[in-house]
Amino acid sequence: MSEASCWPWFHQIYADLAAQAWTKATIPSGCSTNYNTGDITCSPESMRAAAEAWLARNAPQALVHIGGRLALEVYTFARYMHSELGGGTIEERVAIGEAGLHRAKRSGRSISQLLMPRGYYGPIHAPDYICEAKGLNCAGKSGHCCAPYGRWAATSRDPSVMAILLAHLIVTGESRNFSRDADDQDGPEAWVSGGQTALTNYVRKLANSGKYWVGPLAGVDHWKTFLQFTPDLATRALRGNELLQRGIAALTLPRRSPSWGSLPLCNKPMSTGQTFFLAMAGIAAGVLAGTWVARRYIGQIV
Repeated sequence: MSEASCWPWFHQIYADLAAQAWTKATIPSGCSTNYNTGDITCSPESMRAAAEAWLARNAPQALVHIGGRLALEVYTFARYMHSELGGGTIEERVAIGEAGLHRAKRSGRSISQLLMPRGYYGPIHAPDYICEAKGLNCAGKSGHCCAPYGRWAATSRDPSVMAILLAHLIVTGESRNFSRDADDQDGPEAWVSGGQTALTNYVRKLANSGKYWVGPLAGVDHWKTFLQFTPDLATRALRGNELLQRGIAALTLPRRSPSWGSLPLCNKPMSTGQTFFLAMAGIAAGVLAGTWVARRYIGQIV
């Protein structure tokens, strides 16, 4: 398995921001979840407007960073990122965000359609009593592990200011495909207890469905956030076995989390065309002017 060679161009800028106290604050919505329906009871637009007003009062510098206003797509993405991976490195959070962006693009859906298929924010998983009522018990597993709401990813948590800043970086296309076309992610920690066979079978199952590990990324511990991309058929035919073996090697026990030391900064890549896609998806021109572990597989409410 090769190593990452440089930090992404945005690393130092956003690492410095993340170290400041004002970016760590959570933007409260005051809205609760109805677990019977799986929806947060407030409308997304009312929550966005309340978040923008909160920023104006408590962190106006954040609005400066995001072009003067908080777009619904940015707020939605911030909720997604904070719900799926509230902490982690800057790079892990950006990679998770880009995976959602690429998934929307691949599926021909807007951000709102991907993350709000019912028109509301909410969790993936349900409490045990909801699962049992629907006949979806967890076969002896502890915790909340059934997913009856039909969402691809959670948007249940109110975002931090940092999540807003990173969501804007991604939604405007300025993160420049750091994640190498990732369109999904898992947390392999869920399979470590099953030993090497479970981990290898997991990687093979991904390959059988056309998905492969994107490879090493600076700042991303692949044992926590295993990012996957879906290559075209020609790439699968030519490199499928190579990509499969790369993924197996990355998840070979004993676990060795990567360390990155004093890598240099990468040059800022040219645009990948994400901005055009997002413009077509309906993002306002004013936004374009500004600059989980995936825990849903481990059985927690997010």
